[in-house]
Amino acid sequence: MGVSASGCHTNISLWRGGEEGVNKLHNDNFQAWKGLHLPDRRRKHLHAGHDDPQLPGKVGLQCVGGIVKHLGALTAIGCSP
Repeated sequence: MGVSASGCHTNISLWRGGEEGVNKLHNDNFQAWKGLHLPDRRRKHLHAGHDDPQLPGKVGLQCVGGIVKHLGALTAIGCSP
């Protein structure tokens, strides 16, 4: 195309249960990671719910549907300076 393109690349991890908290990261020199919220290991991953671990469950499908529905707005927010 000859021009730089942009897109909407989204990474999401859905969890239920456990406790909220901040986990210390092993790379203290990476300032952008200070206070990053990570899931409690006791939480249940919400992509589960059927035999194929590669496919999202009901809640995962609802999440993907919401992303697709609001993709224009999410892209606008992600592209804002």
